[in-house]
Amino acid sequence: MERLLHPGERWADQVIADVDALGPAWRALVDLAATATTPRPSGRWQRRGGELLADVGPNTYRVRAAGWLRLVDGDADVVPENATVLRGLIWLLALIPPHPETARTLGDQVERALRPVAGRGPRSAKVANAAVYALSRLGDPGLAQLTRLASRVTYRGTLKLIHAALEAHARALGLSRADVEELSIPTYGLTEVGRRVERFDGVTAELRIVDGRPRLIWRNPDGAVLASPPAAVRRGHAERLAELRATVRDIGKMLRAQRNRLDRMFVSAPAWRFVVWRERYLDHPLVATLARRLIWTVNGLPVGYADGALRTVYDVEVRPAPDATVGLWHPANRPADEVLAWREWLARHGIRQPFRQAHREVYELTADEEADEVYSNRFAGQALRQHQFHALVTQRGWRDRLRMDRDDSFSPATRELPEWGLRAEFWVAPTDGRTYESGAYQQIVTDQVRFYPRDAPESVADPETGRYEQWVGEVEDPVAPVPLDRIPPLVFSEILRDVGLAVGISRVGTETYGIEVTDPRLRRDLHQTSV
Repeated sequence: MERLLHPGERWADQVIADVDALGPAWRALVDLAATATTPRPSGRWQRRGGELLADVGPNTYRVRAAGWLRLVDGDADVVPENATVLRGLIWLLALIPPHPETARTLGDQVERALRPVAGRGPRSAKVANAAVYALSRLGDPGLAQLTRLASRVTYRGTLKLIHAALEAHARALGLSRADVEELSIPTYGLTEVGRRVERFDGVTAELRIVDGRPRLIWRNPDGAVLASPPAAVRRGHAERLAELRATVRDIGKMLRAQRNRLDRMFVSAPAWRFVVWRERYLDHPLVATLARRLIWTVNGLPVGYADGALRTVYDVEVRPAPDATVGLWHPANRPADEVLAWREWLARHGIRQPFRQAHREVYELTADEEADEVYSNRFAGQALRQHQFHALVTQRGWRDRLRMDRDDSFSPATRELPEWGLRAEFWVAPTDGRTYESGAYQQIVTDQVRFYPRDAPESVADPETGRYEQWVGEVEDPVAPVPLDRIPPLVFSEILRDVGLAVGISRVGTETYGIEVTDPRLRRDLHQTSV
């Protein structure tokens, strides 16, 4: 066992101790896990794994392996040989019947394994990728975690695997990727919007979602609020209590993921039939806690939810037809007096939005941008911390590759805008020769924001000069950027907002440019760039 696992990591020490006590069948499982040296398990490997799991009992393995995985330290490196064994143990979880606890454990493992080591990258992409593979094999519980991780993970390799898994599920079901993401959101046992009640021998635990945060409220048989569950509940219902607390943590993570997903929808501008939107958003026990605090449009008419119904800004109740078209309201498309009226409506009804919508920053063309015609220099000339910038824009749906000292060219940060036939480019390049041990440059400097037709050749920069040019072949001609005055105002505003957020937070120094980031919730969210 010592040759397979290096002692010194808590989880590895526990595996060694457990296997010594559990006997030959468990030793054979760990031996098999140590052969997980390829990106995916072979058919032969899976057949052997299935045989060994039958010997120890799939449910027994699930419980034991979950305990081992919970001991993996997200703040410490994983020895490469140990990472191979860990990958094999994770693969084995994909061979047993799906269970919510398994999916939860694997989702946590992805985030832990991707916590960055300064200047080097994630602690173990190998482990994170193995967990994504296992989640892709776990049916609905795994799909829910993949949907959550798609809005959290910023490491390019693992994010690519997550997207591929979600696309594969969509193809298998004959649905769109958006449909799969919407239908995979669990209800977590909520029996009404934002509420679930559990009873423990007369004591009641009420799970409520308030302003996007799950809370557990305990009451005694007389209805008085308790500070914590009584000792009798902790002793007599330990397993149920642990599951309930785990559900609360899961709900918190899923709400953050759904909030980010909704926030990114402004650019894609999706539309739903009212009957579909009502089921997936307005009345969904979890998502409705976010959706009911947003402003929507029904056949173009802005509406909000208050006092049990959809209402106009004048509080007139609206009852849409099943085939009415629903979309997200954005202030860039609306008159100033309408935006102000909705801000007042939200305040009057005591609604705190999950993210800025009525108070969202709107970027309009400046005189300089009109004069420059095809590019914006609004955020040019700023020195940024590259890793933080990379994490921020990736979380906002941009494609960005860390710039390394060995690169023969640099790519811009890009965001695909397929619904509009466009691609946004934010030109950045290293500021100097300072790098981390991995070879990644510590800082980058910003340049122009441009928009191109989606199929136009991508721009690349020369490492010596930092100057960007389109990468075209001998028979190709460069494609001109799209003039800024032809970019839809909503798209222009959202792209500039993304850039402003990333520059404002990752800039070297404390000054912010073009955007207010004093909101503690916004600052906290933007600093959550660990994965």
